[in-house]
Amino acid sequence: MKQLTPMDSHFFYFEAPNQPMMIGSLWLCDQSSAPGGLVRHKEILQYISDRLNTTSFFRRRLEQAPFQLDDPYWLDDENFDLEYHVRHVGLPQPGDWRQLCIFTARTMSRSVDMERAPWEIYIIEGVNNVEGIPPNSFAVLIRFHHAYVDGKASLELTTAMMEETAEHEYGRRDRVEVAERLPTKLEMWARTTPRMMGQTLRSMKAGLTVGRKGLARISHEGIKESG
Repeated sequence: MKQLTPMDSHFFYFEAPNQPMMIGSLWLCDQSSAPGGLVRHKEILQYISDRLNTTSFFRRRLEQAPFQLDDPYWLDDENFDLEYHVRHVGLPQPGDWRQLCIFTARTMSRSVDMERAPWEIYIIEGVNNVEGIPPNSFAVLIRFHHAYVDGKASLELTTAMMEETAEHEYGRRDRVEVAERLPTKLEMWARTTPRMMGQTLRSMKAGLTVGRKGLARISHEGIKESG
């Protein structure tokens, strides 16, 4: 059971209704090369299940410390439900770029249920009128809470879900699925109590780290513009 890092904790605590701490990516998929020229939703679910089966990362949810006196912990969700996280929707026709962008913007403006693994995948059918994309294509919107992954980790995870060929071995199981045991209240107090003394110092260090990285990025962008 791993605890949120101080920086990831900031992303968790900065969440607000007008400030959803979400990052994501949008894929445009041509299904004409698939067997029969069609990808069914149940096949997508099975494919995602197979890919996620190689790691417990996507099954992690947050477990709060007693009375939220310390930063939360990551714990494997014993009640993980893939179909909750993978949504199937359709664009209103003609399914153009504007409609896809509106749907994406509205979806990214909402947060996720932090009682579950904080990520979602939307399979968006009806992409029929986007320049350069064949009709009857679909889009895939993947979004994570920023406390879950940073930009680099998000790219690595989304890339890990891809395969180089269409010949996927459905139903393959590369690891045994074992959910972590939920710690008892006494065990959580045993973890929380010693850390309470140093919480303020850890928060200050994390804030300084975020500030330094922000200043370094601003400085870098300024040099690029002046050059």
